[in-house]
Amino acid sequence: MGKVLAETRGDVQEGIDTAHYAHTEGRRLFGRTVPSELRHKWAMSFRRPIGLAGLITPFNFPLAIPTWKMFPALLCGNAVIFKPAEDVPHTAHLLVEILLEAGLPPEAVQLVHGEGSVVGKAMVEHPAITVISFTGSTETGAIIGATCGRMHKRLSLEMGGKNAMLVMDDADLDLALDGVLWGAFGTTGQRCTATSRLVVHEKVHDRLLKMICDRAERLRLGPGLDEKTEVGPLINEEARKKVEYYVGVGRTRARRC
Repeated sequence: MGKVLAETRGDVQEGIDTAHYAHTEGRRLFGRTVPSELRHKWAMSFRRPIGLAGLITPFNFPLAIPTWKMFPALLCGNAVIFKPAEDVPHTAHLLVEILLEAGLPPEAVQLVHGEGSVVGKAMVEHPAITVISFTGSTETGAIIGATCGRMHKRLSLEMGGKNAMLVMDDADLDLALDGVLWGAFGTTGQRCTATSRLVVHEKVHDRLLKMICDRAERLRLGPGLDEKTEVGPLINEEARKKVEYYVGVGRTRARRC
């Protein structure tokens, strides 16, 4: 998806870490025994698989996010249908190949490609898929939430945000600067947790703003596979147009202020 190599390696490592985390959690899938309100009765609970989980993942973390959803589901005895974002099909394909090579039964994971409005919609609406996990836009998540609510499906949603970073007058400005640059420009800003607004105390406002401008101007843009690149490309032309639009909005509002 174009992210720089340092972030890409982190994406892969996160998948590895998720595998370690999930398999250790497998030792804690115990039930509960609880007191009964009836004399001479014994009450207990145990866990069992839900069934078939539908996983719909975004382009920005094409390996890490699928593992977040897939490994816990498989560990608990469920089968999964995995639909990656249509912009990053190859990473998903390689991930499933690795899982099959590692010994995962082929019937435990199914990979389907296609547009969310077609394939994703069919997954969400299929009665045999009893749990949906979706990461993506708030608009799409709202539609999925309504459908799953109507069909009484279990649901996990991770959607967009409008994230603010606060910098007070006693802050370590060098540390704040690193946080701003990583939050705003990491993954070329294509994250639900991206820093989209900065709230700065008036006492340090001008100084921090100058520091940000100086560092941002020196960020090296280029292809993600180049070790020297600090900011990679946007995912597609539609994303480029959207960013260009918001740059125009920012400039217009700045002039008004």
